[in-house]
Amino acid sequence: MHVDWIKHCDTIFHLSMNEEAILLYSSSWDRTFKVSKMSNSRCLEFVKAHDDMVNSVILTTEGFVLTESMDGFVKVSKREGRGKSIKHIYVHTLLHEDSVVMALVVSTSGAFVYCGT
Repeated sequence: MHVDWIKHCDTIFHLSMNEEAILLYSSSWDRTFKVSKMSNSRCLEFVKAHDDMVNSVILTTEGFVLTESMDGFVKVSKREGRGKSIKHIYVHTLLHEDSVVMALVVSTSGAFVYCGT
């Protein structure tokens, strides 16, 4: 579904770019991450990712998207499709902490994920 000019309804907390696919990802305290086309800023998809604020959205070269949240979860989604038919499918929960996850980084190879709570 293509959604034009949809905005987050709370603070945008983190941005990531996928230059190959020409996509801009934003995470927000509205519990979502948004995928926009960089050339015209049009929203391609809104993903309800967590039950609390999404602090960051991290991309891997294999098309995986990792999000971390104030809800204590680190979740993984996979990008499928191209252009207007882009969609992100939930894959796995990597971590559930009893405390807030505030920082996330993925190694260049994608083999290691580090988070700070």
